[in-house]
Amino acid sequence: MVGQPRCIALVGPSQSGKSLLLDALIRRCEPGQSSIANESRSVQPEANGRAYAISIEPTLTALRFLGDDFTLVDCPGSVEFAQSGKAVLDVCDMAVVVCEPDERRLPAVQVVLHGLEERGVPHLLFVNKIDTATQGLRETLAALQSVSRIPLLLRQIPIWRDGTAAGFIDLALERAFIYRDQAPSTRMDLPDGELPREKEDRFTLLERLADHDDILMEQLITDAEPARDRVMADLARELRTGQAVSMLIGSAQRGNGLLRLLKALRHEAPRIDGTRARIGLPDDGPAVAQVILTRHSAFGGKISVCRVLRGSFREGDAVLAGQGTTTRIGGFLAADRPQSGKIPSVDAGETCGFTRLESIATGQRFSTQTLEEQDSLPTPK
Repeated sequence: MVGQPRCIALVGPSQSGKSLLLDALIRRCEPGQSSIANESRSVQPEANGRAYAISIEPTLTALRFLGDDFTLVDCPGSVEFAQSGKAVLDVCDMAVVVCEPDERRLPAVQVVLHGLEERGVPHLLFVNKIDTATQGLRETLAALQSVSRIPLLLRQIPIWRDGTAAGFIDLALERAFIYRDQAPSTRMDLPDGELPREKEDRFTLLERLADHDDILMEQLITDAEPARDRVMADLARELRTGQAVSMLIGSAQRGNGLLRLLKALRHEAPRIDGTRARIGLPDDGPAVAQVILTRHSAFGGKISVCRVLRGSFREGDAVLAGQGTTTRIGGFLAADRPQSGKIPSVDAGETCGFTRLESIATGQRFSTQTLEEQDSLPTPK
């Protein structure tokens, strides 16, 4: 596939709007499609979860945006089912934390953030339901910072009209946009009344980036205007290294803020080599994958949805899991559309369904290596 496929986890408290955001992203990338209207579009939760409008196990959807391939995984937000997303977080490239501008939800957000911090998973914040916010974004930023151990970077500020967020200003690009329901935002001139606020918040953003960029610090001291490419590169580096967490805003219900989020994933999300480094898996060696979800379908039996961490797998390959367990791969299916037919092979970065891995459970890693090499295969935390 083009540009190394990436795996992105959507996490956050229950009812924060993760599933609605996933559906909005599907419709933005593939107009006319919907995971809610068409259950075959993604690996859906069990019927009981749908009946109560909650996710009880991870939901996977494959998307292509501007030539890059992504697997988005909606992880359960309810504490009763959060454990089912652990295997996803072990090997995803980054996470999007979906939260609300509501201080009453802070304890639940704190649990999510601390879990990602302890695993070292790069992440950004998407403040959903910005159209229903009852307090200023600076207050929301301060509240969220109180539950994050990593500095937060405010990337956008809303343009308010009649008490409602009608658009936003991108502080890194110094561009203003007006929201359109279920459509990309349209660019506009920076409103005169917003310039003082934009300048202040942009300087705060650049000042925090300069903590790890001496050239940017020198430019700020001398009042030189930093190049936009440098600012964007610094934002990507801060996310990948876990030095800062970007904060974006939008509304999944209205389809606002989606394009900026997709562009952030495309340009800033780590690739599979960065994920291997994070989990301590060397770049060289036999093919390795991890089971992130196990499903049982009426038409295909057991399907082990796996993330390929290194190398390539082919149908019929003999693989080895823990304690010397060996088996052969039956075949490969699309993770989000298993009924669409077999895939001939899978490569590093891809997420797909493996068949006939009867002896390998969710969370386990397996490889094409020999039993003597098994000790070199890192185990998930």
